[in-house]
Amino acid sequence: MAKTSNNSKSSKNQKSVQVKAKGSKGKGNGANGKRSEQASPSVSQSKALSPAGSDLAQLRSQLVEADKALLDALNKKIELERKYFELNCGQSKTVTGKGDGADGKSAMALGSRYTDWNLDHQRIESMALCARRQSGGASENCVRAVFREALGDVRASVHPTRVAYLGPQFSFTHLAALKYFGTGVELIPVSSIAGIFEQAQSGECDFGVVPIENSTDGRIVDTLDMFTKTKIKISGESIIPICHCLIGNLPRSSIKTVYSKAQALSQCRNWLAKCLSGSELVACNSTTQAVELALAGADNGVAAIASMEAAKAYEVDVLVENIADNPDNRTRFVVLSKNSYDRKGNDKTALMFQLKHVAGSLADALNIFKRNHLNLTWIESFPVHGTDNEYLFFAEMEGHFKDLKIRRAIDALGKRSVRLEILGSYPAAK
Repeated sequence: MAKTSNNSKSSKNQKSVQVKAKGSKGKGNGANGKRSEQASPSVSQSKALSPAGSDLAQLRSQLVEADKALLDALNKKIELERKYFELNCGQSKTVTGKGDGADGKSAMALGSRYTDWNLDHQRIESMALCARRQSGGASENCVRAVFREALGDVRASVHPTRVAYLGPQFSFTHLAALKYFGTGVELIPVSSIAGIFEQAQSGECDFGVVPIENSTDGRIVDTLDMFTKTKIKISGESIIPICHCLIGNLPRSSIKTVYSKAQALSQCRNWLAKCLSGSELVACNSTTQAVELALAGADNGVAAIASMEAAKAYEVDVLVENIADNPDNRTRFVVLSKNSYDRKGNDKTALMFQLKHVAGSLADALNIFKRNHLNLTWIESFPVHGTDNEYLFFAEMEGHFKDLKIRRAIDALGKRSVRLEILGSYPAAK
């Protein structure tokens, strides 16, 4: 309520209208400290009584109710997820210790028995697709984040899961691991692709995440080479867009040296030749290391090529976004595991095989896939170490290895092969 002054001049200037309350001893605030009971409303009270103020108050109330309903639904989902996770693992939530338990089974072995990681991933992508169709509401990324973090909470509370990835943090492999598993797992940075295979093969980690092919540069040689040396399986895949950015705390005109991983420099080679032709290009171990070098060497004209996430994490300026020569540049990553998984409905199967070194052997092998109506989604050749002109072939096709037509194809291919291995069946990434 607005105050009333005893100063007559001030009262005239303010042009306020006072209404004397019945039984009051004076105008405005008197000696007894009482205000007039029928004074004019204040500005804030007028706003509160306005239609807009009333609408805002009503919306705030509805938002609080929506928040409570969302939290209740989320808690119910987490409760159901926890029960499902425990039943699927065959363990009680009281089994949380590390090392060997009374039954002689280690916590790592129990956790690795969970078989529906891919199904969880499919459910999340299904909800993201619903969000895309329901335009105007939650975005796909928002839906993915909420559902992945909910699942991550459950997994972390029942059994911690370790995932090895090609580090350090904010590398593209790190981003692929986050997309597939969320933050509810323990992500272990490893310095080499070979090291990731070893971690997954030994059981030190439950899973590994490695790149297998890029839409610009093709196959990842180190990954294919490790498949020839280990018995690890592919249990899933994650495809992420590769948005390379020019990063540095300096003007673009001052750049003398650009650091990045060799593959990133290659994928931006045309842009670099056109826009930074006078700069030295230096390959380093990772895009994250490139950002660190750019942060330390800004005064010496150093910039980097890396992800926007890395730039934000290190608080380095993004000078130019999306400088890759291919605007649809993507990398496919595969999830490594010692386990095989049942059909999920949209599966792919990967094989590795070596044929006899005779004329027509590859044509005969490919004809097997044709006769069984199998659609190949990927094929690569890889030199056999210690030989001249002999190759291993990596092939991927639609379907699960338990499907009759794939079993028939594998049987026929085995009769013509020197070596044949099923690398795994897994749901196709969306």
